Amino acid sequence: MVTGVAATAADALLAAARAPQPRVFALAEAMECERRLPGELVRAFGDAGFFHMLLPREFGGQQADLVTAACVVEELAYADGAAGWCVMIAQ
Repeated sequence: MVTGVAATAADALLAAARAPQPRVFALAEAMECERRLPGELVRAFGDAGFFHMLLPREFGGQQADLVTAACVVEELAYADGAAGWCVMIAQ
């Protein structure tokens, strides 16, 4: 089990991945038709730090461990597979 500061950062990333799930569910049909993520989701994912999860903090990233990053992708993919995929390939 992760403890201390690392747990807090991991918990924050996982909470941030769960927060947009209702909106991702709501936009799933539009995403399928348009074959892309809506700009609002791209901005929300960027603001949450998902695109730089594995980047060290000294370079502006989240410095997440691999398990946390995989769990974030899993949470997003639960809402929509394409959303999870886009975050996975963009980190």
